[in-house]
Amino acid sequence: MSTNFSPDAQKEMHLEQLMNQYGDSLLRLCYLYLKDAALAQDAVQDTFVKAWKKLDTFEGRSSEKTWLCRIAVNTCRDYKKSRWLRFVDMRRSIDEIPLPIQPVDPVVQEVYATVKALPEKYRVCVLLYYWQQMTLEEAADVLGISKSTVHHRLEKAKEMLKTELERSEMECVRM
Repeated sequence: MSTNFSPDAQKEMHLEQLMNQYGDSLLRLCYLYLKDAALAQDAVQDTFVKAWKKLDTFEGRSSEKTWLCRIAVNTCRDYKKSRWLRFVDMRRSIDEIPLPIQPVDPVVQEVYATVKALPEKYRVCVLLYYWQQMTLEEAADVLGISKSTVHHRLEKAKEMLKTELERSEMECVRM
């Protein structure tokens, strides 16, 4: 039995490996960026379609994770710019939100909600650096900005998070 695969079969296996390795983290990234589970799934699917089309041209100047995250962030940006999203009410009632599979620590929920409420340019830096565990250089590459800009945005995001979480804590103490 031959172990040689056709170029298309190799490309397909490589894409499948990328999907298995990075699919979940890209889904989380897209969800936090778009704030909608169905849109996030669509964005991840579009990300892998785009990656499939360009897989042969990937030069390896960054890691595959960085490359895929950049495609995902750009796809999410495109989704947010689309005319359709401007006219759709993305708010959900409490009844529409699915219950978590495992109970989530209320502190983690509060931090998560606070991160989601950050302005986009800060939220994306936090997502890439902390959730995706990218280096400053990788996050800068994904976003197409300088390393120092990512660092500055992370510092500003930390200030904003600290202020908001302290305000939240003070409100809880008063109750």
